[in-house]
Amino acid sequence: MTGKLRDRLGALTVLLLLAQTGATSLICLPSARANEEKIEERKEEKKEQKEEKKEAVAEDIAAAEKLYEQYQKLDKACDPALADLYAPEAQIESEVERKDTPTQKEKYNREKFCALITKTFADPNLSKISATTEYDQALLKKKRRGKDTVEVEFHACQGDTAMNVKWLVRKMPSGKWQIVKENALTYRKSMGRAHPNR
Repeated sequence: MTGKLRDRLGALTVLLLLAQTGATSLICLPSARANEEKIEERKEEKKEQKEEKKEAVAEDIAAAEKLYEQYQKLDKACDPALADLYAPEAQIESEVERKDTPTQKEKYNREKFCALITKTFADPNLSKISATTEYDQALLKKKRRGKDTVEVEFHACQGDTAMNVKWLVRKMPSGKWQIVKENALTYRKSMGRAHPNR
């Protein structure tokens, strides 16, 4: 038997012995463990990212809800500071729906809308009416593709007058949350909705 053949047979004998004792698993164990550890690390990272995202969404929703509460308080008090809840670039669309006449539509930028708020709130008779305003619980939804942006939808009424309002609120660079877009539809409950599905 040559030396080379003896060496090869010796190597085979070692492998056979390892296989019989189950020790071959030790050969690949370090790499297998490393892969398993990497997989677990990735799972943990994804889990942490998911939790962080949930927390961020919850914080945004809470901020938007606080803004809605401020709006109610200022609106009922006829406080001109209500205008400060609107961002400088805010766009406001107002519709007044009547059953037998065309819907009246108006568009305002922040400057014009603030002037309207100041003028309206200066009416001494309005304070009594505004104090009776009832608001329902707002529907708040995180906008999927909007960073630090939340959609808010709510219903308010004063006697026979009702209003459906939709907002887009956003966190400004200053950290303050403000309304950047508003769509308001006003109608008379006693007259019914001309377009109930809107």
